[in-house]
Amino acid sequence: MYSSAYHHKIVLLTSSFQYPPRRLLFGRARLYLDRIELTGWHVGEKFHALIPLDEVCRIEWHLEGGAGPNAVFHLEDGRVIELVLKQGSLWKHTLEERMRWSSPGRYRLAPARPPVDLPLSELITYSTGMG
Repeated sequence: MYSSAYHHKIVLLTSSFQYPPRRLLFGRARLYLDRIELTGWHVGEKFHALIPLDEVCRIEWHLEGGAGPNAVFHLEDGRVIELVLKQGSLWKHTLEERMRWSSPGRYRLAPARPPVDLPLSELITYSTGMG
Protein backbone atom coordinates (compact mmCIF):
# COMPACT_ATOMS: atom_id res chain seq x y z
CA MET A 1 0.00 0.00 0.00
CA TYR A 2 2.85 2.41 0.76
CA SER A 3 6.01 2.25 -1.33
CA SER A 4 8.46 4.76 0.12
CA ALA A 5 11.35 3.47 2.20
CA TYR A 6 11.23 6.52 4.46
CA HIS A 7 8.13 7.46 6.42
CA HIS A 8 8.05 11.22 6.94
CA LYS A 9 7.25 12.19 10.51
CA ILE A 10 6.44 15.89 10.02
CA VAL A 11 2.71 16.42 10.53
CA LEU A 12 1.41 19.30 8.41
CA LEU A 13 -2.20 19.10 9.56
CA THR A 14 -4.28 16.95 11.89
CA SER A 15 -7.96 16.79 12.75
CA SER A 16 -10.69 14.35 13.61
CA PHE A 17 -12.54 12.58 10.84
CA GLN A 18 -15.37 10.16 10.16
CA TYR A 19 -15.12 7.25 7.76
CA PRO A 20 -18.66 6.53 6.48
CA PRO A 21 -18.21 2.76 5.83
CA ARG A 22 -17.18 2.22 9.48
CA ARG A 23 -18.02 3.70 12.84
CA LEU A 24 -14.73 4.78 14.33
CA LEU A 25 -13.99 6.10 17.79
CA PHE A 26 -11.26 8.69 18.21
CA GLY A 27 -10.73 8.92 14.44
CA ARG A 28 -7.73 11.07 13.56
CA ALA A 29 -6.51 12.15 10.11
CA ARG A 30 -2.92 13.32 9.81
CA LEU A 31 -1.40 14.93 6.73
CA TYR A 32 2.30 14.23 6.26
CA LEU A 33 4.55 15.39 3.43
CA ASP A 34 3.81 12.27 1.37
CA ARG A 35 0.63 10.68 2.76
CA ILE A 36 -2.51 10.95 4.83
CA GLU A 37 -2.74 8.55 7.76
CA LEU A 38 -6.12 7.61 9.18
CA THR A 39 -6.27 6.07 12.65
CA GLY A 40 -8.99 5.22 15.12
CA TRP A 41 -10.72 2.38 16.95
CA HIS A 42 -13.45 0.09 15.63
CA VAL A 43 -15.11 -2.37 18.04
CA GLY A 44 -12.01 -3.07 20.11
CA GLU A 45 -9.54 -3.17 17.23
CA LYS A 46 -7.25 -0.48 15.95
CA PHE A 47 -7.98 1.00 12.51
CA HIS A 48 -5.07 2.27 10.40
CA ALA A 49 -5.12 3.28 6.73
CA LEU A 50 -2.85 5.25 4.40
CA ILE A 51 -3.61 7.46 1.42
CA PRO A 52 -0.32 8.03 -0.46
CA LEU A 53 -0.42 11.48 -2.04
CA ASP A 54 1.43 10.29 -5.14
CA GLU A 55 -1.49 7.92 -5.90
CA VAL A 56 -4.21 10.61 -5.68
CA CYS A 57 -5.59 11.51 -9.11
CA ARG A 58 -8.35 13.84 -8.00
CA ILE A 59 -10.08 15.16 -4.89
CA GLU A 60 -13.73 16.21 -4.86
CA TRP A 61 -14.68 18.70 -2.16
CA HIS A 62 -18.23 19.11 -0.84
CA LEU A 63 -17.92 21.86 1.76
CA GLU A 64 -21.45 23.24 1.56
CA GLY A 65 -22.41 21.57 4.84
CA GLY A 66 -24.29 18.51 3.60
CA ALA A 67 -24.63 15.32 5.62
CA GLY A 68 -22.33 13.23 3.42
CA PRO A 69 -18.57 13.13 2.99
CA ASN A 70 -16.84 16.45 2.38
CA ALA A 71 -13.68 14.96 0.78
CA VAL A 72 -13.68 12.22 -1.86
CA PHE A 73 -10.24 10.90 -2.88
CA HIS A 74 -9.91 9.18 -6.28
CA LEU A 75 -6.79 7.01 -6.46
CA GLU A 76 -4.88 5.74 -9.50
CA ASP A 77 -5.97 2.14 -8.92
CA GLY A 78 -9.65 3.12 -9.11
CA ARG A 79 -10.35 3.13 -5.38
CA VAL A 80 -12.50 5.91 -3.99
CA ILE A 81 -12.10 6.94 -0.34
CA GLU A 82 -14.82 9.13 1.17
CA LEU A 83 -14.11 11.03 4.38
CA VAL A 84 -15.82 13.58 6.58
CA LEU A 85 -12.94 15.81 7.70
CA LYS A 86 -13.29 18.39 10.46
CA GLN A 87 -11.93 21.73 9.25
CA GLY A 88 -12.67 20.71 5.66
CA SER A 89 -11.80 24.09 4.15
CA LEU A 90 -8.39 24.07 5.88
CA TRP A 91 -7.75 20.54 4.54
CA LYS A 92 -8.78 21.67 1.06
CA HIS A 93 -6.44 24.65 1.09
CA THR A 94 -3.50 22.68 2.54
CA LEU A 95 -3.90 19.72 0.18
CA GLU A 96 -4.28 21.89 -2.91
CA GLU A 97 -1.10 23.75 -2.03
CA ARG A 98 0.72 20.50 -1.22
CA MET A 99 -0.42 18.72 -4.39
CA ARG A 100 0.42 21.72 -6.58
CA TRP A 101 3.92 21.82 -5.08
CA SER A 102 4.67 18.10 -5.28
CA SER A 103 3.25 17.23 -8.69
CA PRO A 104 2.35 20.25 -10.81
CA GLY A 105 1.57 18.27 -13.97
CA ARG A 106 -0.69 15.62 -12.42
CA TYR A 107 -3.08 17.41 -10.11
CA ARG A 108 -5.53 19.53 -12.06
CA LEU A 109 -6.38 22.80 -10.35
CA ALA A 110 -7.84 26.02 -11.62
CA PRO A 111 -5.11 27.71 -13.64
CA ALA A 112 -3.21 30.41 -11.79
CA ARG A 113 -3.27 33.94 -13.15
CA PRO A 114 -0.25 34.73 -15.28
CA PRO A 115 2.16 37.21 -13.68
CA VAL A 116 1.66 40.82 -14.65
CA ASP A 117 4.40 42.24 -16.85
CA LEU A 118 5.85 45.28 -15.13
CA PRO A 119 8.37 47.77 -16.44
CA LEU A 120 11.79 47.26 -14.85
CA SER A 121 11.57 50.37 -12.65
CA GLU A 122 8.17 49.29 -11.21
CA LEU A 123 9.42 45.72 -10.74
CA ILE A 124 12.39 47.00 -8.71
CA THR A 125 10.11 49.20 -6.61
CA TYR A 126 7.71 46.31 -6.05
CA SER A 127 10.38 43.76 -5.12
CA THR A 128 12.24 46.10 -2.74
CA GLY A 129 8.97 46.95 -0.98
CA MET A 130 8.35 43.28 -0.15
CA GLY A 131 11.09 43.35 2.48
